[in-house]
Amino acid sequence: MKKIWTPIIETSEDFQKAASKLIDDGISFFQGTFGSMQLFASSEALVGSQNMERDETHYLLIPNRSEANGYCLYSARVLPQGVGPENNLPKAKIFQLPGEGAEQHLITLLMGQLEEKGLAKATCDSPLADRLEIIADEVDKQSTLLSGGLLLVGGAVALANPILGVGIAAKAFAPNLASKISVHGVKHASSWLRTRQENSVKKEVAKTAQREVRQIKPELRVNRILELLEQALSTSDGSFDPGLASENLLDDLSTLPDLRLAVQALAAVYAENATLDPTLRCWIDSLTESILT
Repeated sequence: MKKIWTPIIETSEDFQKAASKLIDDGISFFQGTFGSMQLFASSEALVGSQNMERDETHYLLIPNRSEANGYCLYSARVLPQGVGPENNLPKAKIFQLPGEGAEQHLITLLMGQLEEKGLAKATCDSPLADRLEIIADEVDKQSTLLSGGLLLVGGAVALANPILGVGIAAKAFAPNLASKISVHGVKHASSWLRTRQENSVKKEVAKTAQREVRQIKPELRVNRILELLEQALSTSDGSFDPGLASENLLDDLSTLPDLRLAVQALAAVYAENATLDPTLRCWIDSLTESILT
């Protein structure tokens, strides 16, 4: 799995390079940090179920004993088929955790990452929804810094940059975007975006009020694959077999979208982890084959 390690995009040249890598090199995710925690952001918006009627961003807390705090973060956007990154759908922020009963501990851990950077605007006494909202917003900001707002949607590059407030398809940049984005195309796009933004200022006030009404309270879920990984990493004597415990994973097809997200996250996080136990490596490979193919 290919990746960009620290692609902070600040110039048109950075933008061009990142877009080219997405199209030509098959970059699967961007990697950076969230506080002292590793952050992996998917470069591609996933297609949701046929009846999906909202725009979702998922935040998966991945057990990883190579990290000082034992976890890293993976974020991914899930959109209905045919919907772009800029839309008027209700926005859902979904946290997927590796077990029941540990929600408070894990959310406190994430809040601690914000406090390290002086970014936390809520305390442990704040309502859970408020804390989750703050965490999600900051993860989104860090992900946008890494990607420059670039996102693969249906095989095409789109720009979803909250600073500009617009989203455009790759073909709007330059005619040969199937192979690369030229500097000229980027400059043309930047000019087009500025003009578009100026023309939409008045409309944005009304849209902001509408978005706030349609914002859904953050959700918490336990992801079975993350739960099995947590259990395997916490069993030092090797008596727990995640492969055996995974035999009935696909019995409930309603959980399949979340399982796919978890497998993609594990493939990203553990792509080059040389310390991973061979048994767990085989388990992840098996999940990738059975769930993603």
